Amino acid sequence: MYIQTVSENYLNASKQIFDQLHTKSNRENIILNTRFKVCRFPFHAENLSMKFTFTGSEFYEYGKRRVAVSPSNFLIINQGQEHASWIESNDWVNSFAIYFTPSLAAGVFSDLLISDEKLVDDPFELIDHKGTINFFQNLFPFSEDFIRDVSSFKAYLESTGGQEQLIVDDRLRSLLSSFILEHQRDILEKTEKIEAVKRSTKIEILRRLHIARDFIESFYTSDINLKQISETCFLSENLLLRYFRNAFGISPHQYIINRRLDMAKDYLQNSDRSFNEITLLAGFECPSSFGRLFKNRFGYTPLTARH
Repeated sequence: MYIQTVSENYLNASKQIFDQLHTKSNRENIILNTRFKVCRFPFHAENLSMKFTFTGSEFYEYGKRRVAVSPSNFLIINQGQEHASWIESNDWVNSFAIYFTPSLAAGVFSDLLISDEKLVDDPFELIDHKGTINFFQNLFPFSEDFIRDVSSFKAYLESTGGQEQLIVDDRLRSLLSSFILEHQRDILEKTEKIEAVKRSTKIEILRRLHIARDFIESFYTSDINLKQISETCFLSENLLLRYFRNAFGISPHQYIINRRLDMAKDYLQNSDRSFNEITLLAGFECPSSFGRLFKNRFGYTPLTARH
């Protein structure tokens, strides 16, 4: 089922969507393509789902954590995970969510197990004791291939209304399959860089590092510090610094700076906001320091980026 909604009357629209999710989610794959300025969905559980935004940010709360989904990342919510979400924006936020039936998700995983490109191992314990597929429940940065595939699928739905169910299901299987393989490769690569004897210890450290990265991704324009990040992921500051650099190649501080610079670059190229306004929006206090960091990162000045 494909549902497309544009509404400022979020109470009526979100209630309608909420009702459809809970009456048909076990029988049908559901895709939501919505544009809201304000909306709120209360705590609920559903099927395995992928959450995207193509403009603006949508906030999610689950397991005592809050994260922001933006155009640079996406969120996985595992089957049965209680969560809430909301949008509060002066501009339209284009949210795109895919809900997979348990049968489709299980079928994709089974196909991968017997395919030529099969899963070599289950390093992150993808299947739990109940036979349910579970991923690291975190924000994931987009790879070029995956964002291209998701964008292409979204464009197909908008042009056709998703009437060809066989085509839609085939595209859903392809997206989930690509993500499973990409997710596994990423986990294998990062666990090899973590200095720990037991595989289970490496996996747990990596889970906590993803929590740290999610915190940064959600609040990088705020004045966050290493102590706050370490408390969020339950790693000491020293361990956080060491393992974060091992897994992601840079320190938490540099990760924050890079995300701020990426945001500023997007504003410079796609908005008419002033230089000083962009400096503050991206989390920088000093325009001259921002300009220097920008040039060091991209090789040209903010003024050049605007043109």
